Amino acid sequence: MLAHRNTWFLDKLSAALKAGGLRVVAGVCNGADAVGLAIAEQPDLIFIEDSLEMVPGEDAIREIRKFAPNSLVTAQVGYHERVDQLLDAGATTVFTRHVPPGDVAAVLLKLVSA
Repeated sequence: MLAHRNTWFLDKLSAALKAGGLRVVAGVCNGADAVGLAIAEQPDLIFIEDSLEMVPGEDAIREIRKFAPNSLVTAQVGYHERVDQLLDAGATTVFTRHVPPGDVAAVLLKLVSA
């Protein structure tokens, strides 16, 4: 499951993950939908942007950790200063926006296959 406000990034990441053999169950653009779908779908992998609307990424990660504890939660932040906050919220891996979607997908595919 992917939650990101940037449609271009979301589409590129989704395509790369699908090309790597993953099924993307949802692509949403706000934190409320991300939390709801994570609870309902219990996906193996969740990728969340930190600055989502309605429910910010950090809060969404905390909620998802409560109700989908087996999901691997990863995140993207705008600034290095936010990495620790998302790790503390429960993300296992955090990328900055400087990392292109193809590189993010490569790391996520390795995490899922590990």
